[in-house]
Amino acid sequence: MSGRRTATRGSRPAPTVEVRFADLTPGSWRPSREHVAGIVRRMAGLAGAGSGEISVLLTGDAAIRRLNRRYRRIDRPTDVLSFAPPRRAPRAGGGPAPIGDIAISLETCRRQAKTLGCPPLARLAHLLAHGLLHLLGQDHRTARAFDTMERATRKLVAFVVGARLRSR
Repeated sequence: MSGRRTATRGSRPAPTVEVRFADLTPGSWRPSREHVAGIVRRMAGLAGAGSGEISVLLTGDAAIRRLNRRYRRIDRPTDVLSFAPPRRAPRAGGGPAPIGDIAISLETCRRQAKTLGCPPLARLAHLLAHGLLHLLGQDHRTARAFDTMERATRKLVAFVVGARLRSR
């Protein structure tokens, strides 16, 4: 499956989410594209992202290190990077306007999950929420801003985890 769907339930517009894997070592952990896209759609709806397109890249440490070095001038792997478009203009041909791109190192995600004692999918949901909030304009340059963003991140994760438990 492509990992690309648009939610149709409810009155809120939902983003289109594309999930890609790249530069992962053979046999490495790969969560379901559909599951990741669903997490992002639910979080985006709660956060008021509206319609548009979100691209998620799930990759390894080497690839995210290259991105981090190129765009942030920091030569080391990181857990999550977000790239908002230069402006929120519709695509040529009338497609959805891009909301932005999120890149996550699944290797770092798994290490963090082990350190934190949580399931890798829960940590992935946290990183997706963090990246989404950056796309929507939140940042954490001060301790106060970090606390505010962390509360919003936890709220989004609790929403997704709660929805998952209710569906069982």
